[in-house]
Amino acid sequence: MFDWLRRTEAWKPPQVSGDERELRAFSPSERPVSRSAWWTGSELIVEAAEAGSTALFDLPLPDVERCRITYRFTIDADTLKAAVYPELWCRIPERGLFFSRGVDRKVSGHVKEAELEIPFYLEVGQRADLLHLNLAFEGAGEVRLRDIRVSTADVGA
Repeated sequence: MFDWLRRTEAWKPPQVSGDERELRAFSPSERPVSRSAWWTGSELIVEAAEAGSTALFDLPLPDVERCRITYRFTIDADTLKAAVYPELWCRIPERGLFFSRGVDRKVSGHVKEAELEIPFYLEVGQRADLLHLNLAFEGAGEVRLRDIRVSTADVGA
């Protein structure tokens, strides 16, 4: 068996050892990365013509390590035929980009005030400097997001 597979199967998320701290709450004053996303009042409308990831925001990080980063939002949709889920990319300088995808948190159909979130864990010595907050579509669709935020909490060793 491959060593990396054995490590993945045995991996358990570390326990949070501190209070959650908000790093950023996104508001209409902040422009989304993609032209397929725009603010209408306090809601971010995100539209996809086909399957793929839509870039929402980039978030430079303060000096954080050994923590859980959580990306969350509230989502609404009227007639979403294909599933949608959160996607987070985390850049660790000199190591590259790593991701967390909420494929186990997909929503579709009629969605009213569903709260979605995904975690990303940093170990000791892993210092991320940038997050890419995305929304992944499995087909064409349109959703409305509110309360888009990123938080962090320390984790035990």
